[in-house]
Amino acid sequence: MAGLLDAVIRSAARPAAQAARPGIKVFHSSPYDFDRFDLSKLGAGQGAQMYGRGLYFAENPKVSGQGGEYWKEFLQRFGGPERSAASRLQEAGFDRDKAIALAQRDIAQGREALPSRIGTSMEDLIRKATASQEEQIKLLQSGKPVGPRTYEVNINARPDEFLNWNKPLAQQPVGGAVWDTAKKWLYGNPETLTGMEVYKGMEAIEGPKVASNVLRDAGVPGVQYRDAASRNLEEKLAKAREDYAYWPNPGNHFTLRKLEQMTPTNNYVVNDDTLLDIMKKYSVPGMLGMTGAGAGAQQAPWFPPQQQQVQ
Repeated sequence: MAGLLDAVIRSAARPAAQAARPGIKVFHSSPYDFDRFDLSKLGAGQGAQMYGRGLYFAENPKVSGQGGEYWKEFLQRFGGPERSAASRLQEAGFDRDKAIALAQRDIAQGREALPSRIGTSMEDLIRKATASQEEQIKLLQSGKPVGPRTYEVNINARPDEFLNWNKPLAQQPVGGAVWDTAKKWLYGNPETLTGMEVYKGMEAIEGPKVASNVLRDAGVPGVQYRDAASRNLEEKLAKAREDYAYWPNPGNHFTLRKLEQMTPTNNYVVNDDTLLDIMKKYSVPGMLGMTGAGAGAQQAPWFPPQQQQVQ
């Protein structure tokens, strides 16, 4: 009860305190449909919580956006017409009308080819393919969500409020608060201990939940770390410049330009679900553009809320 009361108090106090915060736009893909993120459902979804206990989000839509890495992984959990319809949606750039048109085109081509295939081994395959396309069309026209859900989320916090996984605490604005809270468990110099070393140290001694709560109670909303594409970008860029200076051929020039044009992006692990607002829900017709924490309130969940996917 105390934990619930604390969450209610934090949620009630949030609007005024966050009025000046621009927030962080991030994405989260899931096989489940829900209206809000809930920390009590941790452990029900994907991931091994490698970067701490919390809810995982990605700035880069290629990681957790619609059609991104996690979306493709969660697609494997679906079967039958829904999986086929979701794959068709991806092929159509997630445009339902275009996906329906593509399925109708395939049906027309199948029916056109069928008379010449009657009595051959292809007849049954064409009939099954046509039936599958018809099921896809029914599902796409039904208005139901199709395939993995993707949530566009606003984290009501600033990036510099998060514990940076790789930087020494002395180089982080959060360093002092985290160090003062954690020093009763850890030994070392805050100028050399990285965010990872501090967090993993607390986790090893007190467990993941306590380590996460230590950050939250110190006013730190969670952890940030570079996604795979952005990791070690500075080192990659330095090497590309060195390679191009040594041998300015087209290949090295292309690599250098590509790296120079990259904007590093982060993943975030959030330890306070009251900081999260669902701004858009993809794969659910009519949900685009809805804002606020209740963005899914008008759409009945297609999966029980207790099955909410969290990383």
